[in-house]
Amino acid sequence: MRKILGYSILGSFGTAFYITAVISFMYYCNKYSLLGENLLIPIFFLMLFVFSAAFTGFLILGKPIMLYADGKKRDAVVLFFSTIILFFMIAIVVFLISSLLPNYFLTWA
Repeated sequence: MRKILGYSILGSFGTAFYITAVISFMYYCNKYSLLGENLLIPIFFLMLFVFSAAFTGFLILGKPIMLYADGKKRDAVVLFFSTIILFFMIAIVVFLISSLLPNYFLTWA
């Protein structure tokens, strides 16, 4: 059970970190006009979206699918739901922080 919790923490926080990194990248590119306006920018962002879906899918679903394939169905289900619940709790904390400190986060836009 301790191993499952470790994988859950890794998947949840890894996904949260990845999302934070991508949003930070997009923010700073916009702030400093690094991307400019050209046809390749929407293509890049659509490719980034597809990559992000695959990568975060791997972080959240990778280990549960491997456990399920190995016949450890209960562990797979527990890991999947604990990862989803922990990720949701991280999202709630981010939302609460942004609600409590709206002026700080609004200055970023």
